[in-house]
Amino acid sequence: MYRNLIYLVSFLLLVVLVNNASAELVGHWKLDGNLDDSAGSANGTFTGGTPSYGAGMINQGLVFDGADDYLELPSPTNPTTYTIAAW
Repeated sequence: MYRNLIYLVSFLLLVVLVNNASAELVGHWKLDGNLDDSAGSANGTFTGGTPSYGAGMINQGLVFDGADDYLELPSPTNPTTYTIAAW
């Protein structure tokens, strides 16, 4: 159960959006103790209590209780084409 949750969280947290005219990184959320966007100012919002962090594959990751927690990541741009990368 936790493995699937970790995969889902990793997918949601490591979203990368790429604009048509640019191949620059526009959003990067490391989740190492905070919900800040390392590439810009599109910081995440945690719902369902206070976010807690645990050991991840590399550094840290968010820990969810499986009931009502989720992380909302705003789009740092309004792209018509984008790429999402997660691991």
